[in-house]
Amino acid sequence: MCTSKSLTERIPAILKAGRVPGLSIALIKDCQVIWERGFGVRKTGVGAPVTTETVFEAASLTKPLFAYLVLLAVDRQILELDVPLVTYVDRETIETEVTQHSLDVEGFRCDWFERITARHVLSHSSGMPHTERGVPFPLFFEPGLEFKYSATGYYFLQLVIEKLKGEPLERIAESEIFRPLSMERSSLVWLERFGADAADGHDILSRPQEIRKYQRAHAAASMYTTAGDYARFVATVLGGEGLTESSKREMYTPQIPMQGDDSWGLGFGIQRDGTGDALWQWGDYGIFRNFVIAYPDRGMAVVYLTNSPNGLGIRDEIVRTALGSAVTTSESLARYPAYDSPALQFAWIVLEGDTQTALRKLPSLRESGKPLDGKVLNALGYLLIEEERIEDAIAVFELNVVENPRSANTYYGLAGAYRRRNDQGDRERALANYRKALKASPGDTSEDTDFLDQIRKDAKASILKLENEKRDNE
Repeated sequence: MCTSKSLTERIPAILKAGRVPGLSIALIKDCQVIWERGFGVRKTGVGAPVTTETVFEAASLTKPLFAYLVLLAVDRQILELDVPLVTYVDRETIETEVTQHSLDVEGFRCDWFERITARHVLSHSSGMPHTERGVPFPLFFEPGLEFKYSATGYYFLQLVIEKLKGEPLERIAESEIFRPLSMERSSLVWLERFGADAADGHDILSRPQEIRKYQRAHAAASMYTTAGDYARFVATVLGGEGLTESSKREMYTPQIPMQGDDSWGLGFGIQRDGTGDALWQWGDYGIFRNFVIAYPDRGMAVVYLTNSPNGLGIRDEIVRTALGSAVTTSESLARYPAYDSPALQFAWIVLEGDTQTALRKLPSLRESGKPLDGKVLNALGYLLIEEERIEDAIAVFELNVVENPRSANTYYGLAGAYRRRNDQGDRERALANYRKALKASPGDTSEDTDFLDQIRKDAKASILKLENEKRDNE
């Protein structure tokens, strides 16, 4: 484990290279918070520094804290991990707040839904959706069979906890965690006293974006906190305080496998690396991205919060500097490429205004001739469209067609860029690429099926509209 001196020296350079305006960080050793500090600024263009008092949106770092609250309820025999949640709440609440339709609606797998338990929800094995909606309410598999990250499941379990406790989640968290642990800069709803020194979020170009101000708690994402406060919670988990040995063991035990050697416990992801077994969770609300990793057997951890969409791109650098070179982060986080990856280096040159220079430097940016990360290039292309840099967007999507020719999203993005070319658009090239998107989608394994379904639907609609416009103009 490093000294705070090495982090103090290294972090400013990491933030600069990673295009991250501000960061709050805390270290845990022997189950005690030994150091916390802020770096960078709360808001670009203002210069107000991040301090240990600066509040960030924790996003999904909320989930482990809620899991701890649920396990407290289990220990007090208020709730059972393996009893179906429908046992605890009335049908009207479920139909109004969760499914948003009758449980008798045609096509709804009520038989699956009625078997979902707290264990399923906390381990993301309930089969419930994350943000997807629909009628009937989508359930993706029988509970307990697979892993699927689900914020909706956490909200369902929140309703159960609130019903059993007789008060809103924010009050439960305040009385059972925040106050006992002296987490004075934490809440599950926005508090006006945070406003004086809260961090603003930022977009990928480091332009300030206002922090969300939750008025109602959400078990999956609504926490406001500092790195030091959150570290006090993590130290409590590592020390086993508050929970029975049984619940502590459940939290640390793999419940459902993920990809590779990763799995999910109750509230935390679980991985194994050269340092041992670790608990981890990321937080991602776009303009705020955060990370925590903790080693129960060694009583050590690091947590950091950032006010930038680039915040997870620096995770390996921060974590290894803090905890040692043997530490790795889960392969499940591969969708957040390192800040110094070839694709992101290319993207930064483009975003700084020089696409042709970026293209000339491309050979020197490659790693052993590997294709550039297609998702990074697609995100770059769409951002360039938003910025009205249409020719640059076309150049990036055309590059990605060569780099990743099986990506339906690339052809779809390229079609959209051609459609917006000049005043009239380039209808023929747009049509050709919408058709290529449809052709590529069945064999595209880089995106989830819901996203590909939407691309197919939108591509078909766009083709129909463009063909009608073509006929009208002939």
